[in-house]
Amino acid sequence: MNLEKRVKVKRLSVYFFLLNFKIRILRLRIFQKIKSFEIQSRF
Repeated sequence: MNLEKRVKVKRLSVYFFLLNFKIRILRLRIFQKIKSFEIQSRF
């Protein structure tokens, strides 16, 4: 039972880490898109 709990917690932490990573990448992409859009609209 205790071991099972640990495995679940580990899995959850890995899942959250991946989720955080994806969100960060998405945010970077959106930021770059906005930047490029601003540059395009200037010219």
